Amino acid sequence: MKKLTTLFLILTISNFSYSQKLKFQDLKFIYEHDIETVDNYLLNKGFDFYKREKDESQDIRYSNQYISKNRTFIVKNGDDSNEGFSWYQFYDRSIYLSIKEECKKNGYRLLSTEPIPLNESSLNYTYTNGKRKIQFNSSFEQNTTKYFITFGRVYSHEL
Repeated sequence: MKKLTTLFLILTISNFSYSQKLKFQDLKFIYEHDIETVDNYLLNKGFDFYKREKDESQDIRYSNQYISKNRTFIVKNGDDSNEGFSWYQFYDRSIYLSIKEECKKNGYRLLSTEPIPLNESSLNYTYTNGKRKIQFNSSFEQNTTKYFITFGRVYSHEL
């Protein structure tokens, strides 16, 4: 009985932590779908709703924010027509590299590489497929490396 309980706990913990790691297809889904669908999707993945903000000055009607137990953070921004962007912050380098590799396998090409102004320990890579752009950013702050991935649309002046 003790072995069965231990096995159950291991499976539950591994499933719980795995379900909070997002992949390229998850981020693509979040970007492409409306806020209600994304809300259900993220709650089923183990994220908790954190807060909602509005910022009319940037043509963003909503910014729903979610946080997970393993310190990952995701934001779905947009307007009534679901235009906008999604943003994912996490601390696992293997996830960063995996999503970056999937981006390339899905036909995205490197558009630019540039340092982030005012942060010398940060670098931004932008990939595009002509319609969407994906920005990969890593930043070293307070002895910790944070990774950020942003999905958004490409504007003609960016190509």
